[in-house]
Amino acid sequence: MTYTFTAQDTTTRLTLWNNAGSGVSFDDVDVVQIAALVWDNSGDGEWGYQNPADPFYSHWLDAGVPTTATPDSGSVVTLDADNVHTVTIVTPATARELNVLGGNLAIAPSQSLDVTFGANFAADTSLILGNNTTLSLGTGGAIDDIDAGAGVTIDTGGSLGVNTLTAAAGTLTKQGAGTLTVRNMSADPATTLRIEGGTVNSTGASPLGNAGAIELDGGTLRLGSGGKTVAHWSFDDPANLGADNSGRGHDLAAETSLGGMPMADA
Repeated sequence: MTYTFTAQDTTTRLTLWNNAGSGVSFDDVDVVQIAALVWDNSGDGEWGYQNPADPFYSHWLDAGVPTTATPDSGSVVTLDADNVHTVTIVTPATARELNVLGGNLAIAPSQSLDVTFGANFAADTSLILGNNTTLSLGTGGAIDDIDAGAGVTIDTGGSLGVNTLTAAAGTLTKQGAGTLTVRNMSADPATTLRIEGGTVNSTGASPLGNAGAIELDGGTLRLGSGGKTVAHWSFDDPANLGADNSGRGHDLAAETSLGGMPMADA
């Protein structure tokens, strides 16, 4: 049995008993303590920052009180609606859950963020992914805006919805068994979209946003316009790569243009 409570939950009592009459006993109990950390809105700062001159100050608040704690895999992390600043991850970071209700979150080049469960970003907030960064979301979530540099990897085990995704020149890689749905994609002509697992579902009027190439190494690519699917390829069957598009009524003629990217005749 696992019992979970937040760090400020100081009144809860957990009572264990052995009920011999019904044959039920509690022999093993795991207690998981979750820290609920909220950014203090004092300015831009680093996710894992601690001020050596003030060991109680990290820019994070626990139940409204400054704390030495910085987020880890047991933390529910929140940038609240009053925040207008950017919090930057400069070393590999983890969290249990992530809620960005105001401001922006940035991952510095070559760093990573691994969230055990989901991430939810409110409207008018942004996630800025530097070059060669990795975002891992166990159960997906919803992000209003992603600005992705070169060499970015997005790994989701659940359903991740992105309203607007802007991809720089370089490779943008989708990993994980979940689905990445992008409503509006803008890409540099030198951008390569690489799919290594799960599904990428791009539903905007220009589904590929001028991306110059697609690489598929497993998973499914779906392209849509105005709610109507215009192409569907599955690449998780090595013996029949791309074969399931035929007969669906969505076959593409040679040189069909999707999002500014010409489709070569196979």
